Amino acid sequence: KMANSAVQLFAAVMESRDLRVQVSEDDENVCRIGFDLNNTEIQIFMHFSEDGTDVHFTGIDFVKIPEDKIDTIYKVCNACNDQFRWVKFVWDEENKYITCQSDAVIQLDSCAEECFEIVMRMAKIVDDAYPSFMKAMWS
Repeated sequence: KMANSAVQLFAAVMESRDLRVQVSEDDENVCRIGFDLNNTEIQIFMHFSEDGTDVHFTGIDFVKIPEDKIDTIYKVCNACNDQFRWVKFVWDEENKYITCQSDAVIQLDSCAEECFEIVMRMAKIVDDAYPSFMKAMWS
């Protein structure tokens, strides 16, 4: 299966950089990597399509929003979406948390490096955006 191959290639590249990827036991097209950042931490999930031609990235667990600050957070998400090119910030109403998301069209021969680049960009952007969320929550 191509998607599984993409996951395996990505995992191998990450492990060569001493970064551990966990492949989902429920879905071989999904894997996760976690990072401790300067300002926060993040869990990034990668959902590879069945045919291995695209991947969806979702970052979670980088900021906790109190119920009474949700209205304020929409403005911060919008400002971050305007400021940062490679990810979009979304309030997940169902799960009551902010996610950051990205998508990429991939080819099997280059997907591991491309996915590494997107994961690293996502982590940096979340670290850079984190103070904006904190400022909004505590002002």
